[in-house]
Amino acid sequence: MNKFEKMMISSDPKLSAKVTTAQHLIDSAPHSVRQIARDPKITTKTQARTALRPISLAERGSLTRAVAGVVEIWGAHLEFHGVMDAIAQKLPSEVEAVSMGPKALRQKLQRVRIDAAWEAFCRAGYRLAVHGDFYVGFGSPTVSQQEYADWDMYSKSYGHPGRIQDTHLTIPSDWRIRVERRGLSVLDGLLTLDAVLLDSRVMGKENLDVKIYAAVWLGQGRGTALHAESGFIALAGDDMVYHSLKSPDDAARGLLRKVRAAGRPQTSRQWKIDIVLGRESLSDLVEKALEIEPALAVKWADAKAVGACTPGILSWCHQVGIDPDEPEVALREVYEAYREVPATEARATILHVLRSHTAVRRALVAATVTAAVS
Repeated sequence: MNKFEKMMISSDPKLSAKVTTAQHLIDSAPHSVRQIARDPKITTKTQARTALRPISLAERGSLTRAVAGVVEIWGAHLEFHGVMDAIAQKLPSEVEAVSMGPKALRQKLQRVRIDAAWEAFCRAGYRLAVHGDFYVGFGSPTVSQQEYADWDMYSKSYGHPGRIQDTHLTIPSDWRIRVERRGLSVLDGLLTLDAVLLDSRVMGKENLDVKIYAAVWLGQGRGTALHAESGFIALAGDDMVYHSLKSPDDAARGLLRKVRAAGRPQTSRQWKIDIVLGRESLSDLVEKALEIEPALAVKWADAKAVGACTPGILSWCHQVGIDPDEPEVALREVYEAYREVPATEARATILHVLRSHTAVRRALVAATVTAAVS
């Protein structure tokens, strides 16, 4: 750790406390536990338990406690290196650092944090009022909005005030370490405000490696309303995500359903239509389907059938202006909304509707076969 890194850490009491706590935790652990924790080949609690079992009780202490110690050291290493990586990326040149001093460095760090949060917010595609300001603060994760009338926006002859809506987003000061650097900033179109790893487990016959986080994310309400939701996120790999408002187990089960829906074994009629769906663009498929069945509609059950989570469905519907309380929505309306805000689950839902409707499925397959023969 060089003097400039020390300057950055000392200028932020929270970072300093994290580094000190992490280092103390690592140094105070038994030697055998530290060795197991540093072994790059040992990455799970089961492997750690197997490696610790041959070590004498006097040296390692309780096996359960020793395994917990390994996990704690892993967390401490992640925390420590996360802080150092963050400092390294934010650190200006040595000449600039000397001239700036601790106060200016803190201001630079705050600017980087705000820019990162704003970039993630824009990437998620939330709707904001045309007039109003957006602020990012640091603290407990939440969002608040203030709306007021501005009588000076339009001429008096108009007779109505302008609508101003300010949005205040609050995230933890170490959001970039806790969320962004773990690849959790935007999941299924929802901005993650905070996330803490609760559990890692292997699920189902697929041996799915699932990580479960206690999290707070940003939901899109009606119009430009935003709200923070607390719940649990189950994550497998980089692209399989499920948000649950109920419990960690519900999130894990939802993710497993989603994975199985994506990889469900196909019947003969399913693979025939999938060949058609794979050959043509979604726009052509929708147009042909609506020629066959103009009243084709999308229901809530169609979205759930592809494994979409309730918070994601609601947020996307509000984002594109679809009323989620309607029993069904015209397929064309859903497709136009998908073109406006593309979402993987929305596309999967549209394709599910095309697969599920018998007349549409048969007509699309027959048209493809006829075209191939001719």
